[in-house]
Amino acid sequence: MASTFTRRAAVAVVATALAAATSCTVKNTETPALSGPSGLALTLTVRAIPDSISQDGGSQSSVKVTAIGPDGKGVANQPIRVDMMVNGVAVDYGSLSARTIVTGSDGVASVVYTAPPAPPNGVFTPCTSTLLASSLPGSCVTIIASTTATNFQTATPESVLIRLVPLGVILPVAGAPTAAFTYSPQTVSAGIPVQFDASNSTAGLGASQIASYSWSFGDGGTATGKNPSHTFAAGNNFVVSLTVTNDRGLISTPATQNLTVGSAALPTPLFTFSPVAPGVGESVFFNGSTSLPGIGHATITSYRWTFGDGGSASGANVVHAFATAGSYAVQLTVTDESGLSATSAATSVSVGAPPAPTASFSFSPASPNINDTVVFDYRTSTTAQGQRIVSLDWNFGDGTPVVHCPGNVACTSDGITTHVFQTTGTFTTNLVVTDSAGRVNATSKSISVGNGAPAVVITASPAAPTAGGTVNFNSSGTTFFGAGGGPPTPTYLWDFGDGTATSSLANPSHVFASAGVYTVRLTVTDALGRIGSNTLSVTVASANPTASFVSSTFNAGTHTMTFDGSGSSAVSPATITSYAWAYGDGTSAVGAIPPNKTYGSAGTYSVRLTVTDNANRTGSVTINVTVP
Repeated sequence: MASTFTRRAAVAVVATALAAATSCTVKNTETPALSGPSGLALTLTVRAIPDSISQDGGSQSSVKVTAIGPDGKGVANQPIRVDMMVNGVAVDYGSLSARTIVTGSDGVASVVYTAPPAPPNGVFTPCTSTLLASSLPGSCVTIIASTTATNFQTATPESVLIRLVPLGVILPVAGAPTAAFTYSPQTVSAGIPVQFDASNSTAGLGASQIASYSWSFGDGGTATGKNPSHTFAAGNNFVVSLTVTNDRGLISTPATQNLTVGSAALPTPLFTFSPVAPGVGESVFFNGSTSLPGIGHATITSYRWTFGDGGSASGANVVHAFATAGSYAVQLTVTDESGLSATSAATSVSVGAPPAPTASFSFSPASPNINDTVVFDYRTSTTAQGQRIVSLDWNFGDGTPVVHCPGNVACTSDGITTHVFQTTGTFTTNLVVTDSAGRVNATSKSISVGNGAPAVVITASPAAPTAGGTVNFNSSGTTFFGAGGGPPTPTYLWDFGDGTATSSLANPSHVFASAGVYTVRLTVTDALGRIGSNTLSVTVASANPTASFVSSTFNAGTHTMTFDGSGSSAVSPATITSYAWAYGDGTSAVGAIPPNKTYGSAGTYSVRLTVTDNANRTGSVTINVTVP
């Protein structure tokens, strides 16, 4: 796919160039004059020697194509496509020794053009150029060169015109060319490339183009080509000379200019460092990336540091630690891509003794209980940069020996320490830290240690059981403190208060054989051996209450009756707490002896009494009552 794209694009560029060249000219199509380094990635120049040959089928002209990169130097191994055009039309008129050529190490590639035979009728195809038509007879052919590599779009196709002279035509006498050049920048310094441009040179009367350029820069350096680049190694006054030769072989008088080259622009070393007041052994960060290359130079290529204590380093950003207190002269030497170097003035770095460490610790749980494992962590302690904590001494304030880390089984590899308080109270725990410089600091905290026994909670259902019924007991509301609820599992001991066997379940069930009030006790021992207990009073009734009532006629004429349920009874120790009447006619009443009831008519009615005791048990009775 890539090769197809390149071939099509190249043909499109050549076609554009052919369409643009609608007339012959006696001069090469030249690249516009440069005011500085070329903005194109590639520039082509084309010349033909000679540029006028006989149209006899055998005369030849050597066409040389030069590929020039943005640095003003020849580009090697550059593929070039060569085509012909006559009066703006692409056509084979004569022959080329090759259609594709490749530049050599000097950036130059060559192809030979051979003239076509003279037309049999003696009529030559005229050039459409008004210049040639008004001066010389004959035909003309344009040789066009264009790049064929993938970056061809950055190079403009260039062309040269070859004059085909009829047999017997004598070329006019040619004049010598004139050399002229410019350069940039106008202010030149050593180590900075200077771009030279000979575009203002002229080929001379009777000649069509300049065939070669010869440069001498006055410092022993030479070059060829129209747009060379040259770098002066040192400051001085130099005479730059240019000589050009046209396609008729005539040489110009040298054009010269005096160039005053200034001294090389040295780089500027600059750096910062932090912290600005470091301590002994503390890492100091040095940053030289703000250093500047000399004017006209692109980059700093190396950084070299000396720290005044015998130490050195390389790189734009480095880290250094000073082993002793004092004042040190730090310098930075930088070198740019041209090899020019400069060293900064000494910058004083004052290094002081580092401060003592700051002791600090945390502990968890925040409210421990006896037999809890309390974790003590010293890692919030700090030291001066470059130092570290090397030893810890813990005094827990409960009369146990001081724990020294490292070296104690209570210390982890990270220096974390554990301790178990075996009595309740408030204890002052003290920590002493020692850093690698031998400096010491201490801190302390008060720790309150509680009893931590489980807070036992008992519930039972139903709330008012009866003898022979199952009562379900639950201890899930019990609270454990610290690690007391963890393994091993806490133990439970239930005493149901009725002389039967106990239970070790967390949530047992029990049946009370007879009515009565029982005190149920639960004792819980947590994983740390701490004991908590609680009791619950359970009232067990023998049966439901018994409902009974009597009725009598109060007034037969009005159908009024009296009812009395006070004879109802509950099983001790329960008592009846409510009486509910349903009179059989859709009305109701409450109370042991409700108000007299008046019916709407005589008849027999089913009267029902329901009683409820204080255990929420109910009993009921229904009696048919005749109302006169």
